[in-house]
Amino acid sequence: HALPRTLKAKVARARRDRSLWAPRINRAYELVLPHRVRVSTSSSRTIPSPNEQDEIFDQTAQEVLGDFASDMSEWFTPLHQPWMEQLVADDGDEEVDEELRAALRNYNKKLFRHIADSAYFDVATNFWEEIAVGWAGIKVPHVRSNMSIPAHFIPASELLMERTIMGKPGGVWHEFKAYLNELPVMYTRSRHR
Repeated sequence: HALPRTLKAKVARARRDRSLWAPRINRAYELVLPHRVRVSTSSSRTIPSPNEQDEIFDQTAQEVLGDFASDMSEWFTPLHQPWMEQLVADDGDEEVDEELRAALRNYNKKLFRHIADSAYFDVATNFWEEIAVGWAGIKVPHVRSNMSIPAHFIPASELLMERTIMGKPGGVWHEFKAYLNELPVMYTRSRHR
């Protein structure tokens, strides 16, 4: 059972790393994201107190951050137009290439229709706010093609990152609490029911 011990050691190391940058992130939260759950130096997260906004004299920083998040979301993933495309490599058979291009155009239209109907664009604003302060994530779990695409914002308070030998981020984990009876619902193919 070396894997659980190795995983526990990696999580413990990632929590120690998180405790190093938590004070800086929390200070930024106090000033520009006062309602965001604080990054804890322990394994549990802390809720901001009502008095933590005392040092803010006006809402300027919060408004600027909101504008930044909106602009970044619009720049990288605009709602009104596709923001990525797939290309077909020319293999010499123009008829086959054109058939593939038509299929990809159809696929992209459907994909962006599903993205527009999802929660992605609401989640993206929270993501960009958090990126301005530290880091964050967006979790888009795999779903069947006939289901809507779910998107979940993951704040820094729920992220654990493993450093590689060179000090760069390696594995990234979403740390959250779940009740034991929720596991069969979350992991339907699990052997433990």
